[in-house]
Amino acid sequence: MVMLRATIVVLSLAVCTNALYTFLAGDFEKNEAFPALQVREKRQAAMGRRKFRPVKKRQFRLSASYTNPAIERKGSGFYESIKVGTETPEVPDPTISTYHILSTVTARFVSTTVLVTVENDADLSQEVRFGFIFNPDAFISGFLMTINDVSYVAKVKEKEAAQRAYTQARRRGQSAAQVRQKAQSSRFFVDVNLAASTTVVFNLTYQELLRRDKGLFKHRINAAPGQVVDDFRVEVVVIEPQGITVLESSWEPTDATLEPLVLFNPPAAVSASVLFNPSRAAQSSVSRTSGLNGVLEVRYDVQHALDGGDLQVVNGYFVHHISPEGLPPAPKKVIFVIDTSGSMYGNKIAQTKVAMDLILDQLRPIDSFNIMTFSHVSRAWKTSAIPATRNNKRLGKEFVSRLNPTGGTNIYGPLIDASRQFRDNEEAFPAIIFLTDGRPNAGVIGTYEIVAGVKRNLKDRVALFCIGFGNDVDDILLTRLSSENQGIYRKVFADSSAALQMQNFFEEVATPLLFNIAVQYLNGAVDADSLIGGNTISYFDGKEVLVAGKLADGYEGNELVALVEARGRRDISLQVSKELNQVLDPGMVADFAQRMWAFLTIKDYLAKEKLSSSQTEKAELKQKALDLSLKYSFVTPLTSLLVIKPEDIVPTTAAPLTTLPIPTPLQPNLPSAGGQLPQSNSRASASQQFRLSASRVGADPHFIIDVPYGNLTICFDLQADAGTLINLLSDPVLDIHVNAEVIPVEKSVPVSPVQSDSNPLPSLLGSLGISLGHYKVLISPKHVLLDNEIYMPWDTSKTIILDKYNITIQDGHHLSITIGDNIYLKVLMHTQWKDHPVFFDFTMESAGGFSNAVHGLLGQFQHKEITMKDRHRGESLNGHIRGVVETEGHEEFVYKMNETVGITTECWWALPEKYIDGETKEYFVSDIFSELYKFFL
Repeated sequence: MVMLRATIVVLSLAVCTNALYTFLAGDFEKNEAFPALQVREKRQAAMGRRKFRPVKKRQFRLSASYTNPAIERKGSGFYESIKVGTETPEVPDPTISTYHILSTVTARFVSTTVLVTVENDADLSQEVRFGFIFNPDAFISGFLMTINDVSYVAKVKEKEAAQRAYTQARRRGQSAAQVRQKAQSSRFFVDVNLAASTTVVFNLTYQELLRRDKGLFKHRINAAPGQVVDDFRVEVVVIEPQGITVLESSWEPTDATLEPLVLFNPPAAVSASVLFNPSRAAQSSVSRTSGLNGVLEVRYDVQHALDGGDLQVVNGYFVHHISPEGLPPAPKKVIFVIDTSGSMYGNKIAQTKVAMDLILDQLRPIDSFNIMTFSHVSRAWKTSAIPATRNNKRLGKEFVSRLNPTGGTNIYGPLIDASRQFRDNEEAFPAIIFLTDGRPNAGVIGTYEIVAGVKRNLKDRVALFCIGFGNDVDDILLTRLSSENQGIYRKVFADSSAALQMQNFFEEVATPLLFNIAVQYLNGAVDADSLIGGNTISYFDGKEVLVAGKLADGYEGNELVALVEARGRRDISLQVSKELNQVLDPGMVADFAQRMWAFLTIKDYLAKEKLSSSQTEKAELKQKALDLSLKYSFVTPLTSLLVIKPEDIVPTTAAPLTTLPIPTPLQPNLPSAGGQLPQSNSRASASQQFRLSASRVGADPHFIIDVPYGNLTICFDLQADAGTLINLLSDPVLDIHVNAEVIPVEKSVPVSPVQSDSNPLPSLLGSLGISLGHYKVLISPKHVLLDNEIYMPWDTSKTIILDKYNITIQDGHHLSITIGDNIYLKVLMHTQWKDHPVFFDFTMESAGGFSNAVHGLLGQFQHKEITMKDRHRGESLNGHIRGVVETEGHEEFVYKMNETVGITTECWWALPEKYIDGETKEYFVSDIFSELYKFFL
């Protein structure tokens, strides 16, 4: 008999970005009955993915990574949710027998359960993955995994307690792992090494709240089983006591054979449902290998009337939806605050002028407006807001047309000046529309000081809407400024559609129906401290005001009465009441009101905690949010998802799992006693042929690498901000280091096979720094400078020999560096290409000349084994052939592309983290001649 010790897996979430950790736990006894678990948690803001390495016998491998879901497909974030761990043709892949998603919407509150059954009918263990994408604003509320009738139940625990449990388990030598992911989550992964003839059932539950936008509630469900499934079923049940007036559904991407079935009896049914149950044939028509990969969207609206809204009271908690209909637009007073700092020069200010022309035209005669500009100081067009007459709008356009960018960026001062344009009791909806393209570098620059100071001056009486222009804005600052002042933040991309983007944003806030809304609950029926959303500045056409709270302890009345008062074209006072202890409509989730209140309250506490300057208050808010998170089992930034593998006794007849060894990480060879570091390639077997390989980077930039062993060329693209210095090559033994500076691209056409609005922004290499021993070569568009002394203009042909380094410049475009007999570094300068500035391509060629310690974005591939496992595993949506490569013992999907760096090359494209060690940011360096230390420690 073999006793299996408890295995602990912790999933924890934190609010931050771009963090990735991997832990390897201690040994434990494995067998067929209790396969190894592997868990991954993935979240939405920045690009990246940690490569997965298979389990090694007697070890427990856990990895976490941060991925922007939009990377893999435009607008939806699809991916293969079940990954098969073996590619042996004779071994049948694990089969998904059921793929069910049931989503119940109760008065806008959604509870979704994902149930997936996977069967491994093979006679050896295989790795499978359960993965799911959900709304980043959702909270996971439950996870259960059952393998051959043994359940692994996830529990939500306080993060510190989870850390202590993890530490104690490690000290006892137990298998334990903790995954931390500092990002707002939108992905959940669990990888399981599934034993032969074993079935696993995954059960995930998450909850979210639907918000009304442009007159509709939209609920989106991602579904991507990764293969054709016999029993594929997605069902959405909508229960709205207010009455459903319209309901429609669609599958994306659109396909005439994949129409969801809508069961709805208008004009105002309280319930409706959507069923998406495609046959195997319908799934196969999309992809015979991967099946469906898309989003089911359900859109609906409810009845609205000119009243105080709809109240739902359940078990001492209530939710109040307010959306009066039939109101005329309210007048608005808008102060436009426009950035005219030097960084707005050129296309940005031109697009802003076009947008302001369109926006001013949308102002109604009942509106008033003023325009303020700012750089390091602010300047007002008028001393106060003026009526939006045709002549005044014309004069405003003329003022904007004369704007000339110059100076720094002072965000705090102009917002304070704008706040002084408003009185305490305005007769019109008060709003500031603030546009900037940069970060504060003048005046008050601290995020907390700016947010707190602006909120203090606006006094919850003025809505602040922010527009961030381009990629250099402080998104966090602008998001907090708008959210703390009942506004909205929108990012506008600096392209030809920028003016239209700004106009569309203004249209969202151009039609306020009510403002200065106050909601009172009469007769002492409500606990005032529990209210969320009781006072709000605005109600816009197509939106909804939501209030939630608890009934007061000891309240003995038989009804809840609410009074809604607000300003508008005419002041309103609307009343609504609801009898207590009414029977719920059939199908309604019994605790939906309580969980919705908790959901909103936790988010409110966390938002207030970020803004507070008092350590005592911050601690109190955190504790309140933690208590609610634990009480309602929500995975939040303060809690962790704890999976405990129960202890059990395993029969001795169980065979060990078939696993692959974890590859040894690439390490530099240490010098021997004689001080010599061997140059041979210990990574490859003697039977492998090392070919002359070329690794190059250029254009947008594209990285193209000829793998030294075998006939394979791989490629990837890089995302980095302008001015970032990246390491391309670093060989500490030969003392050769190459870094490059990234510069932006004005125009480019994205070529990624997995199209996305969030594809890496194109950029170029603007200069290079090459260290050759103690020699330094600085390559810029103007010239080549050796050791800051030897000047080599591009328009000359010259060769300089420095010790073993032969440096040649010729043809006004080419620079080559020869090192010994088998290392060649080449630089090509492009002086004109479309609308781009001068930029460089860099190529390194070698036939085994680098040491085993070589690394960098290009250098690491000199000794990295990458092999092609399958050259045709389906296609991407835009027609690129998808294949499978194996790198360092794990397998990844790649896409066949034609990339151009000097010449056009056919290669297998993937996100960089699928090929490289670590994350791209780990290759960023501080100086053009810095060495890369990260991978040599």
